[in-house]
Amino acid sequence: MRNCLLGAKIAGSGPHMDHCYFYVDSEGSGRYSCGLGRHAITEFLRTNVKESVFNGAEWYDTLMAFKNIPSVIGFTVEQIAISKLASRGLHLRHIQLPAAQIVAFDTLTTRISIDKAQAYYVPVRFNLKTVDLLFASLDLQKKTAHIVAIQITVAKQHTKDYEAAFFADQDTWLRGLENFKVKKHSCGFIMVEVGQK
Repeated sequence: MRNCLLGAKIAGSGPHMDHCYFYVDSEGSGRYSCGLGRHAITEFLRTNVKESVFNGAEWYDTLMAFKNIPSVIGFTVEQIAISKLASRGLHLRHIQLPAAQIVAFDTLTTRISIDKAQAYYVPVRFNLKTVDLLFASLDLQKKTAHIVAIQITVAKQHTKDYEAAFFADQDTWLRGLENFKVKKHSCGFIMVEVGQK
């Protein structure tokens, strides 16, 4: 199924494939029939595979293969960026985030687990656009939580105010942390933009 996301060759006829959403084209490459199939296999990979699943060079090849399909480009860049952040962290002058485990969730918001000292929370619902990644670092002894919301956008410019939308619902996102002093990054929200030519 991963090869269907990549548009890569599939050995044989793909007998274990869900032919409702995935198929093998005339050149023997895996394909998916719609965005719903793409998001379903992404949800499976995010839930069951290592954080680095979208880190390989083959994903950059996919960007070239589908360069004329903006929805595929946006999806692929988002998945690469999430895998890079979770497996390598983010190291900028004004913010440092460590590598940490991904916790995938399929609800509108998630409850941050106090059992995980550090984690990246990733929504797998394709229609949840407020945040693409939420980093949480908890100190149980000091009862502090460091929260950073991250939105990844592939566009020359963005028109939606993702930051305002996130903070309008921040109480929902912070459920379970009522007894914690919540520290947010100085801007509280990071927008990762990738310009598209």
